Amino acid sequence: MSCAGVSWDLEPSLEDDIRVAFRPVYGPQNAGSATASSGVVEPEVTGPGLLAAVFADSDPSTSWRSFGQTTGAWIAWSYAAPPHYATPTCGIAILPGVAGTNFLAHGRPREVLVRWARFREGSAVYPIVPPAAGSFLDPPPEVEIEEYRFTLDDEPRWQILRLNEPITALAFQVVVEGVYPGEQFEDVAIAELLFPLLEEDLTSAPMQRTTGESGAIGLRLLGVLATVASLLGVSVLLWLRRKREPRRL
Repeated sequence: MSCAGVSWDLEPSLEDDIRVAFRPVYGPQNAGSATASSGVVEPEVTGPGLLAAVFADSDPSTSWRSFGQTTGAWIAWSYAAPPHYATPTCGIAILPGVAGTNFLAHGRPREVLVRWARFREGSAVYPIVPPAAGSFLDPPPEVEIEEYRFTLDDEPRWQILRLNEPITALAFQVVVEGVYPGEQFEDVAIAELLFPLLEEDLTSAPMQRTTGESGAIGLRLLGVLATVASLLGVSVLLWLRRKREPRRL
């Protein structure tokens, strides 16, 4: 290949490390159905099924927001067909609030409960889980529900809610249990969700990992260890100082 008299050899050699990353085509935006306790779209957008699915339309400029409800508002999604080839997810990433200058005007999720619907090992039937609240409270016998709670920072950036190990989820529900109140509106907004969450997403620069209850315990333990280490360091310095001081007769 050449341009303006300059040529490049673009043929890869054995020493080249070429990687191709792609997002699976069976995420919420194109291979399932979504619902919500209530909602509107901000900014106003029309389209079939967009009212609930806007939280996973791959467009961070649009946001789902509840209608006159904060605590208890929920959104849910499930595969429209049994996901025999679904990619296991490491968790879920949430972009809270309404994008742009209206971020503080609307409520933002603070504490969320995430319910995952998983295929129960040993079951003969691979079920479809409807994206409704009852599907997560009274699941069919082939499905088991796992619950995780997370706390989000009040910032308009991606925040990763990571599971202890990857799972293949048939469906998920996000329930808002705590809210950062909006300055103008009594609602709660979510701009976007990322699912499935891949290993590559965990190291993406724009994202910030948010730990759940188990992660918070680990962070508190690290804080205690850091405090103990600091106290030991101070004690050693004081002891060395006393050793160096001249003795009085």
